[in-house]
Amino acid sequence: MEKEKLMFLLEKKNVVGFSTELKPKIVKGKETEVKAIRVYVKKKELKLALKEEDIIPEEIDGIKTDVVEVGEIVAFFDPTQKVRPVTAGVSVGNIAITAGTLGWFYVDKNGNKYFGSNAHVFTPDPMQPPNNVSPKDIVQPGSYDGGTKNDKIGSYVNHVQLYPTSSGKTNNLDFAVASMDVDCDYKIWQQYTPTKIVGHLFAGSNTVTVIFKEHYVTDLGYSPINATVQDVNVGDYVQKWGRTSGYTIGKVLDTSAVVRVGGYSQGDATFVDQILTEAISSPGDSGSSVWLYEESKPYPTRLSMNAPTEVNTNQSFYVQGKLEYFYATWNPLVGATVDIYLDGNKYVSLTTDNNGAYWTSMSISSPGIHKIEASYAGTADYQPASTSQNINVIGQAPPPITAKFSEWTKKEIRIFGIKVGEIINRPIPLPYVGQPATGKLNLEEIKKAFKIENVYSLDLSKLGIPKTRSGETSYTAMIVVSYSDTSGWAILFLSGIGEQVITEGTIAIRAVNTDYWMVFSRNFVLYMLYAIS
Repeated sequence: MEKEKLMFLLEKKNVVGFSTELKPKIVKGKETEVKAIRVYVKKKELKLALKEEDIIPEEIDGIKTDVVEVGEIVAFFDPTQKVRPVTAGVSVGNIAITAGTLGWFYVDKNGNKYFGSNAHVFTPDPMQPPNNVSPKDIVQPGSYDGGTKNDKIGSYVNHVQLYPTSSGKTNNLDFAVASMDVDCDYKIWQQYTPTKIVGHLFAGSNTVTVIFKEHYVTDLGYSPINATVQDVNVGDYVQKWGRTSGYTIGKVLDTSAVVRVGGYSQGDATFVDQILTEAISSPGDSGSSVWLYEESKPYPTRLSMNAPTEVNTNQSFYVQGKLEYFYATWNPLVGATVDIYLDGNKYVSLTTDNNGAYWTSMSISSPGIHKIEASYAGTADYQPASTSQNINVIGQAPPPITAKFSEWTKKEIRIFGIKVGEIINRPIPLPYVGQPATGKLNLEEIKKAFKIENVYSLDLSKLGIPKTRSGETSYTAMIVVSYSDTSGWAILFLSGIGEQVITEGTIAIRAVNTDYWMVFSRNFVLYMLYAIS
C-alpha cells in the first residue's frame, strides 16, 4: 500500500503510525491468515468514545485494517561512567542536553572519522539547521551523568535537520556526527564487536522501538567502521547495547512503518520507511546502534540458586532459585526441568513455575562440606545453564518446631539451618499495601486488596517472651495475612519494620527495636526464633 494513501491516518486521534506492507491481522493476541493494514495507535478506544473523523475505517481500498496499540512513541532522552578509550554504547551527548548513547563510528570518503548518534543527542534542537547548532561540545559521559567540558570527546560536525509534521515534510532518520578528538576502541562496552549494522534506534514506547535504516546514513557519505550494512525482514532478531537498558534482543515487527514521533521542539515529526521491533530500549538509549542478531536460537539462559551455607545434619533446608531466558529482557522460563544434584548425584528433578522459580526441601545426614548443584539441560530453543555452591553440614539438627497461630514457640538462632542475618536474600514479586508507621491497619481493606479470606492480628507484647536486651521499647504490633489461593503463602505486616526479608521458601521479618523474628514456611508451619547474643 502506498504511504501517500495512508497519510490521512496520522490526522486521527491516537494514531501514531501505520505499516505500508500488509501484515497478518492480530485477533486475541494471535496472528491470523487475513492480511491487513496495521494502524498503530497510542491507545485503543471504543468507537463510541471517538469523534466520527477519528474512527479508523474497517477497510481502505477494500483491504481490512488492524488497529494495534503500541503506546505513545517519543524520542528517547535521559540519563553513566567515563570510558577511555571511548567505545560505543556509552553515555554521551551535546553538553546542552541530558544524555543519550554513542551509537557507532564512521568514516567519510576523505578518511575523516566521526562519532555517530542521534541528532537529538548531538544537538540541542535537531529541528534547527546545522549552521544554527550551538554549543557544539560533545561530552562523554553526557551531562546528565556528570559530564562537563573536561569530558569533551569531540565537536558537533553535522546533522540531518528534522522537520515537524506540520511542515508537510517527512523524515528518514534522526542522525548526527561529531569529530573524533580522543582515542577510540571500535567496540561496544570495550568487549563486543558485532559486524552487521541495521541502523540506529531513536524513539519508542513501552511495546515498540523505532529504528532508522543504516543505508540512509551511508547515503549521506558516512560508512560504518569495521561493519557492513544489513537489511532485515519481519521475524528477524536484532540486538543493541545502550546506556540505560544495556544489552537487549528483540524481534522485528515491521520494516516499512510510517510513525509520528513526539518530543521534538516544534511538535511531532513524521518518519517514513522505519523499522519497528519489540521494545528493546529505554530513555537514554537514543542513538544506540542496532545489529543483526544472527543466533536467535537457542536463547541464552541464566540459573540462580539460593541455599544456606551451613546446616545441621538431618536438618531440612530449602534450595530455591529461578531460571530465566533472554528475550529483549530477562524473562522467566516456565515449565522447564531443573535437576538438583548433591555431590554429583541427582537428588531431585523440579519444574519451574509461572515465575520461573523452583524450590525443594533437602537434608544431609553426613557432616562435612557438600556440593549442591542446580542444572538446566537446555533445549533447541534455550541454552543449558547451571550453578552450584558448597554447604557445610555440622552437628545434630534440633527437632522441628510447629505451632498454631495461638501457640507461639521460641527457637534460638537457626531456622532451616539458616542463621539470623543470613536469611536467603532473594525477593519474590508480591503485592504491596502501604501502611502508616504507627497505628492499626484496616484489616477489611487488606482482605479486599489481597482478595483473601483470613486475616490474623497479633501483638508481640502478649506472647510472654522476655526481651533480649534491656531498655528497648515495646514490641511492634504485627499483622499476618494468609492467602487462600496461593498454596499457603503468608505475608507479615509490621508497623515500623526495621528489616524485612522475603524469600521463595520462607518469609521472615524482624520487628524494629527487637531481636525477634517471625518465620513462615511454604506449607504454613509457623516458626518463631529470637537472637540471644
